[in-house]
Amino acid sequence: MAMDLPGKLDQAVRFQQVGNVESARQIHLQILEMDPNQPDSLHLLGLIDLGAGDIRAAIARIRRAIDQDPAQAMFFSSLGNAYSADSQLPRALACYQQALFLKPDYAQAHYNAGVACQALKKWHQAVKHYRAALKWDPMLFQAHNNLGLSYKAMSRDKEAIDHFLDAIRIRPEAIDAYNNMAATLEGLNRIDEAAHYVGVALRLDPDSFFANLNCAQLNYRSKNLKKSQIILDAILSRPIPEEYAAKAYTLKGFIADKLGCYDEAFGAFKAGNRHELNSVQGRRLKEKHREDLVLVDRIIDGFRDWRFTVRPGAPPSDHPALIAFLVGFPRSGTTLIEQILNSHSKIATIDEKPVLDALVRSAFDGTDLRRWRHETDPAFIRRFRTRYFNEVNYQTIGCHGRKLVVDKLPLNILNLGFIQHFFPEAKIIVALRHPLDSILSNYMQRFRLNARMYNFLQLNTAARFYAKIMGFYLNLRDRLAFGIHEVRYENIVDDIAGESRKMLSYLKLPWEAEMLHYHKKAKKRNINTPSYAQVVQPIYNSSVLRWRHYAKPLSPIFPVVQPVIEAFAYERITPWTAGADRKG
Repeated sequence: MAMDLPGKLDQAVRFQQVGNVESARQIHLQILEMDPNQPDSLHLLGLIDLGAGDIRAAIARIRRAIDQDPAQAMFFSSLGNAYSADSQLPRALACYQQALFLKPDYAQAHYNAGVACQALKKWHQAVKHYRAALKWDPMLFQAHNNLGLSYKAMSRDKEAIDHFLDAIRIRPEAIDAYNNMAATLEGLNRIDEAAHYVGVALRLDPDSFFANLNCAQLNYRSKNLKKSQIILDAILSRPIPEEYAAKAYTLKGFIADKLGCYDEAFGAFKAGNRHELNSVQGRRLKEKHREDLVLVDRIIDGFRDWRFTVRPGAPPSDHPALIAFLVGFPRSGTTLIEQILNSHSKIATIDEKPVLDALVRSAFDGTDLRRWRHETDPAFIRRFRTRYFNEVNYQTIGCHGRKLVVDKLPLNILNLGFIQHFFPEAKIIVALRHPLDSILSNYMQRFRLNARMYNFLQLNTAARFYAKIMGFYLNLRDRLAFGIHEVRYENIVDDIAGESRKMLSYLKLPWEAEMLHYHKKAKKRNINTPSYAQVVQPIYNSSVLRWRHYAKPLSPIFPVVQPVIEAFAYERITPWTAGADRKG
C-alpha cells in the first residue's frame, strides 16, 4: 500500500506544532525511507535537529533540502538560523539575504538578518532590516525591541526609547523591553524613570536576572550600597547568562570598593575580567588584539626619529584654531575635561568618535610611515582636511566654524604625529593622571570591548600598554612643532577653576563661570564612556591615589610603570607610599 505522503507530512507538522517532536521525527524518517530526497521532511527534520542542539546534522539536512528545492525562502532562513546557532554569522547573514532575494516581504527573514547584523555590530544594516521587518509585520514587537538596542549602540537614545515603548505598547508583558528601557534611562542618568521600568519588570518576573541586575545598579547609583550588595549576591548565587557575568562582577567590585572592602573588590574585578576574557567576544578579539599591537608598534617606530617641522604651505602658528584635540591614556580624566570644556558657550565637543583614526587608517596602511610622512602634496593634504572637517561638522550639528571644536578621543595620543602633519594650527590638550590610578581604573571598568580595550582585561597587559603609549608620548612631545597643554587630573580635582582658566588661556577663549557647574549640563547629554555616572556629579577626590588601596595586587606592575611615574614627576613608589589602610 502506497504511503499517503501529503497526509503524513501534515500529520508530522501537526505533531511539531504541538511539541510532540519525537512522533514528528519518526514520521519524517518514514517519509525519507520511501523518498530520501523529500525536501520538506529534510527541512523539518533539520529543524528538529536544531532544536535538539545537533547543529551539524541540522545544517546537513537543511542544505540537502535546499539542493532539492532551491526556490524555498523558508529553507534559506532556517539554514541561516542553524549557521547563527553555530556562530557562523557571515554565513547566516548570506542565507537570510538569499531568502529575501526569493521573498522580499519575508518579515521573519528580515528580522533574522537584523539579529545577525546586530551580532556583527553592523548597526545601520541591522536598523534597515528591522525596519523592513516592521513594514511587513507591524506587530513584530521583538523587532521594535532590537531596533531600540541597535539605536542605543549608535548613541541614538531618543529613537531607542521610542522603539522600546512601541514594543511595550504591542506586548505589555515584554519584559526585555522594560529592562532595556531601564538600562537606557540609567545610562542617561534618568534614575527615577529607570526605577519605574525596573519595578514593572520585577512585577512581571521577580526572578528576572536582568531586572535584578538593573535594580542592583540603580541602588548603587542611589548610594543604597548594602541593598545593592544583597541583590547582587542573590544574583551571583544562581547561574547567570555568561555574557553578562563580567558586568555583574564589576558592579560587585564597585560596591565593595565604596564600602572599603578592597580585597573583595579586587577579587570581583579580577573575576569580571576573567569572564570577559573567556567570552565569545573576548576569544574572537585575541588575534585582532595581537594585530593591533603590531600596528601600534609600527606607528611608534615610524615617529621615533622624526624631526617635526611645519610643512610648506601649512597654516601659520597664529592661524585661528579650528580644532583642538583632547588626548591622553584612557581613564586619565579626558571625559571630565571634555564635560568642563563643553559647558563653555564657544566650545563644541566630539565625545569619543574615531573620526581622525578612521581617516588615518583609510589613508595609510601602517606598514611604513616613512613612505608618506614627508608627503606635502597640497591636494592630498586638502582632501584629508576637508574629509575630516566635513565629518566634524556632521558630528557637531554644524558648529564647525562657529565654535572651537574639541575632538576628544584619548588614544588619539597615538595620532599626534598625524595631527602635526595635517593640522599644525590645532590646539592639543593632554590629560595626565597617576599611572597606577589610570591602569587600575581601566582594569576596573567595563568597556565596549575591542582590540584596544582588550589590553585592560589583565593587569600585566594593561601596564605594558600604558608604558608603551605614554613612553611614546614622552619621546614625541618635545619634538612636536606645536605647543601642547598638559592637564593633570589631580590638579583639576584640587582646583577646577584655576585649571579651567589655564585651559581657556591656552585655547584663547574667555573664562565663563558656568564651567564650574559642568555637571548640570552633563546630565542632559548622552555620555558614551564608563565615566557617564561620575561626570554628572560635582567634583570629588575619592579617585585620587586610589591605587594605594590596591598596592599589594598592583605591586607586580610597579617596575613596568616606575620610569613613567618618574618622568611625569609623580611621587616615586616606595614602601611608604605603597602602604595604605585596607579592609579585607
